[in-house]
Amino acid sequence: MVNFIDLKFYDSTSSLGGAIDTGDPIQTATPNNLFINFQRSELIGGSTKYKCFYIKNESAEDMANFKIWISKGTPLDYTFINFGFDNQASPFDGAVEFDGTNDYIDCTNDATLWSKSLTKFSFAVWIYPTAGWDTNSRVIVSHGGTASSSFRLYISPTTTGRVIFEIKDSGGTVYTARTNSLVLNEWNHVICSYDNSLPNKNVRIYVAGVLGDTTANLTSAINLSATLTLADATTDFKGYIKDFKFWDDQSINETESVELFSTNELANSAPAYHLQFGERTGSTTKDVVTKTKVATLTNGASWKLSAQTIADTFTEPDVYNDTWYVSQEIPRSFKLKSGNYVPIWVKVHADDPEAKGVLDDFGIFTINFDITATGTGSGGTGGTGGGTGGNTGGTGTTDYKIAFAGDWGNTGDTTDVINMMKNQNYDLIIGVGDNAYDDSSASSWTSKFSTFQSKFESAFGNHEYEESGGISPYKNFFGYSKTYNSFRFQNCLILILDSNDDKSGVDLDEQRVWAKAELDKYVADTNVVWRIAVMHHPWFGEGAKHSENEFDQVQKFHKLFTDYDVNFIYTGHNHHWQRSHGTSYNSADPTAPNVVDGSTPYTRTDSGLIHIVSGTGGHDGPGSLYTNSDDAAFWAYRNKSNNGVHELVASNTGKTLTGRFRNVDNDVFDTFTITA
Repeated sequence: MVNFIDLKFYDSTSSLGGAIDTGDPIQTATPNNLFINFQRSELIGGSTKYKCFYIKNESAEDMANFKIWISKGTPLDYTFINFGFDNQASPFDGAVEFDGTNDYIDCTNDATLWSKSLTKFSFAVWIYPTAGWDTNSRVIVSHGGTASSSFRLYISPTTTGRVIFEIKDSGGTVYTARTNSLVLNEWNHVICSYDNSLPNKNVRIYVAGVLGDTTANLTSAINLSATLTLADATTDFKGYIKDFKFWDDQSINETESVELFSTNELANSAPAYHLQFGERTGSTTKDVVTKTKVATLTNGASWKLSAQTIADTFTEPDVYNDTWYVSQEIPRSFKLKSGNYVPIWVKVHADDPEAKGVLDDFGIFTINFDITATGTGSGGTGGTGGGTGGNTGGTGTTDYKIAFAGDWGNTGDTTDVINMMKNQNYDLIIGVGDNAYDDSSASSWTSKFSTFQSKFESAFGNHEYEESGGISPYKNFFGYSKTYNSFRFQNCLILILDSNDDKSGVDLDEQRVWAKAELDKYVADTNVVWRIAVMHHPWFGEGAKHSENEFDQVQKFHKLFTDYDVNFIYTGHNHHWQRSHGTSYNSADPTAPNVVDGSTPYTRTDSGLIHIVSGTGGHDGPGSLYTNSDDAAFWAYRNKSNNGVHELVASNTGKTLTGRFRNVDNDVFDTFTITA
């Protein structure tokens, strides 16, 4: 059994990427300085520094479904820590290198996929070409070469930027789609699609989600028994390939092409075949859909494992998908093969608006990891400049308490709520938005709540956007790079969304795609027992001060969340307490949900979601709280007379949650339980 003690952390020889320094291990569960010869006191306000370190699997077994993330982050004001994975040695998809001569990947002659009668099909692939338009037709994907009923994707031998998708019918007539937007020495996402049921332009190609040119109208099915290859034995692609997907019964349209390029998956359609290239060693790679189909690296096709280097600590490295992850943001899981390592970049940024000059060197952050399939996570401690730790997940969960509230303000009533939360010693506090309002500055609000900063997460309310200082002070306080995110806490997956759909840069439709992708990551993860979503604007509540379903959030999320067993949605905006029964989506009247679980104790597996409004953080006193919504059958409880929070208290190693409202006098209301 793989264990966390088999996971080793190493410095790089130069601290700037490059070779792994196996003589300089970073010890687990002890304070460490990842930034050797990298003093944080050198960080002047506005500056950013980078450093590379490595994770290596020193066990005899593969680590499957491995996850890594940084915990809440440094307690230093105006200092932020992010991490990203090496672009050329990605732990997610890997990459296979082709020398441009005769090397390729043999995906076999599969009668259930490409070697059958196809009336519609699609494939998608990431490519990093290093040669093109050099008189060679450099083949990227080939099924049957140039034979009748074949298809292939190749780089034009003469026209700069051109990549061509070609299909031949049974008589040898050629049908093509093309685009001139391919770029050398960069990662390009290419999708090819065919559908003979379309009346015209049914042979299509997309690069970076953008449709290329075509007039092709092929009406027949294609049917050829032949091996499918990535690259080719005679006219070879030169560069790198990763993440190949094939659909044997679906054509991809323009909307789906954008979704696939943006999220690397389709929400409503999984591929029939998918090479992630997660092995990163050996001469074969397996399709992750069936886990039985094997493709072979042939004639010198090889894994790309060399880590990049940077010129100095101020030079930004290339990271996978141009993504720097913020604290508690957990990327997709990946496989770390026995004996292999993954390079990881850490970014430290000093954002000091008060121009205090240099920073001290005593901030602490913790690196966490999960081994969900072949091992058991284990707790650890933080370190100066970096440390290591673990997450015990669902099987090792300790009891915990979470408080949810918002619409805080900065009043005496707010102070009463803060004092109650201190007294209750919650393990996690989650805000539903609306922090300082216009009656107090963001700096005084963040100062007031600084005691909770290390265990405080929050959605964004409309007032954060309306204040003169905007959302930046709050993003800095919470350490966020964007206004929505997900994170793991104990055995909970928590999604925080930005429901301000009318604000610049906020799009709930895009967040729905993102939320589905986040839920998909953990759909089979037994360490995730509870799924909780948070946003500012309420779903239900006709007759209350603020409108229900203001941005069609019910239509966008209710069914999605119940399909993925999300148990709770927490909101605010209306300054009162309200809780629904377990409800399912009512397509005929979305704001009148169906009650599917009407009384405590509730059960996690029922197809219902409990909607909770907890907008009583202190902006208004008990005598000024908002009118309750109209009575309806789906409401279990409504209250407009108390300031306080809604809490979830875990027991039975996290398998039972007790939910209740708690006021500033520690009186509790509306107690219910839900069991896994």
